Amino acid sequence: TNTMNSQEELSSFQRDIALRFPVESVGMDYATYAEENTKIRGKSFTFEDYSFQREIMNDLSENSSLIKISQVGITEIYLRKAAIFAKRNGYTTVLYTLPDDNMLANVSQTRMKPLMTEKDSIFFTPGGLSRVGVYQIDQSYVYLSGMTESDATSVPGDFVMHDEFDLSDPDIIGQYPSRLQNSNFKLTHR
Repeated sequence: TNTMNSQEELSSFQRDIALRFPVESVGMDYATYAEENTKIRGKSFTFEDYSFQREIMNDLSENSSLIKISQVGITEIYLRKAAIFAKRNGYTTVLYTLPDDNMLANVSQTRMKPLMTEKDSIFFTPGGLSRVGVYQIDQSYVYLSGMTESDATSVPGDFVMHDEFDLSDPDIIGQYPSRLQNSNFKLTHR
């Protein structure tokens, strides 16, 4: 019985360590990091069926614009990129915009929340803030927001990601660059 308890405790400890310190190596790109450390619907995340997404995931240009057709998995890639950026760059803030409150609620609850809370998620922060639109990852935050003036002016950021940019209000989009003024990163992807 003591051996059994010791084995269970050791397994639990190893799981906790793996979550707190995900697979990482100097120079590991974001795509490899996603494959090594994240899951989707209970299975390891992979780029196998969408190899073109690797380049998108690894793009950390200061400004990046993506023109694409519908339903090619970019929201999934952008959400993972946002979470990985927050995880790997402590004390940062990602501002992730969506065109309206309905899309915000849907993406937050059906895409981001599972990424954050899936069993053994590396992004889960015990005791951390997690509510619709705001997710804490260690000492960083990912804010999902809509297209209101208060969304665009209330929180400073390091990385602004505009999902469904073509459906978004251009006047509100124009306010987001000011959120990056005090950042060392100043990244904007759309």
